[in-house]
This record gives sequence, C-alpha cells and structure tokens, in this order.
Amino acid sequence: MALFGTNVIFSEVSGTVIKNGKPVEGAKVLQITLWSKPGEVPEKAVLTDKNGQFSFPEISRPAGFSNFLPGEITIVQKINIKFDGKEYRGWLNTKTNYEREGERNRPLRFICDLDHTPSNTGDDFGVCRLA
Repeated sequence: MALFGTNVIFSEVSGTVIKNGKPVEGAKVLQITLWSKPGEVPEKAVLTDKNGQFSFPEISRPAGFSNFLPGEITIVQKINIKFDGKEYRGWLNTKTNYEREGERNRPLRFICDLDHTPSNTGDDFGVCRLA
C-alpha cells in the first residue's frame, strides 16, 4: 500500500434478501462498522428493492501515515436485516487488513435467507452467505 493511499474499511457489498425462496421487498438492511473511535463510521441503512436486492458502496479513508505505525488492524463489520418486526443477524466479520476485498479475497456478494438458521462456520456468520 502506498503512502497516502487508501485504507478500505469495508469493501463494497451487494446482496439479495429472500424468505420462503422469494425476494423480500422493503427489508431494512443495516451496515455497521466498528473501527477506531466509536461513531467514526456512521451506520448506514438501505431498503431492498422489488427483487430483494441491496448494496452499499465501499467505505474507505485516506491512509496517511497510519500504514507505518505499529499496531493491529481490527475492524468489526456487521450486516443486519430488519423485516416484519424482526431483526436478523445477517453477517459478522472481523477484518484485519485495509485491502479492497480483503474480507474474503473476493467480492462481498450475499444471499440472505431469512429462513436460514445462523451458524458460525466458514464464511457463514448469520443468515447471509457469500454467493
């Protein structure tokens, strides 16, 4: 990473929310990022469209000298979904680098099945799984 480059805090995200095998329109999808100081990265929210689709742009910050300072990178990333009076844990991840797509070394494209029982194995840490 070059001096004064970009630190990617949360790579671009897209996905589809489904229930009973069908797209869910109007679900509220929340992107939560815990990094550095509390509240430094505001929570973002979008509603799914008629096809159940949602997206969030990349969250990044100028690197400055931060890449040269000693320390461990710890960024907690969450996707939560609110629908029909219920909140679902969509995806939970701890990112330990500033690389674009550094979460899983591939694009963050999700299928979020509200009927799915969340687990904590592999890339599956909620009702969303990488497509």
